[in-house]
Amino acid sequence: MLAIALENSPCQNSGWSISLMDMLRPQTPLAAPVLPMTQRASLRAEFSEVISECLEPGWSGEHSDPIRAEAIAAGSKLITNLPDDVPSPTVGAIPEGLLSFEWYRNPKRVVMVIPNANNGVDYAIRRGDEVFHGSAPFFGSLPETVLSQIRALG
Repeated sequence: MLAIALENSPCQNSGWSISLMDMLRPQTPLAAPVLPMTQRASLRAEFSEVISECLEPGWSGEHSDPIRAEAIAAGSKLITNLPDDVPSPTVGAIPEGLLSFEWYRNPKRVVMVIPNANNGVDYAIRRGDEVFHGSAPFFGSLPETVLSQIRALG
């Protein structure tokens, strides 16, 4: 049997500490730090939640397809390769079975990226009254055009 003791609150320290005590051998505690959720960990949690909500046909109405395995792999690749200076996007799904990543400042300042299974991304950028869209290869980093617009949302 194990007992869990929480030591230190996040307000007192940079994280939690958990001690596991083996009740049969109380002299041998096991301890491990629990770090606060980082920005990317929070993004991964949101990513997982969106996927779990959209795995069944009809998740957003009669004609919405379940999220495709290829879309999940492409989305995970995008998250893994986001530069540290780029804020985390909001994760969404579209009825065609794909995932979307959106950086939003206001209705006239939006960047949306949809990774696809063909090592590419489709993107739309709204900057004021101008709208740009296109497709680009994605082999590990987003195109500089897209990254510069995300960073400009500041």
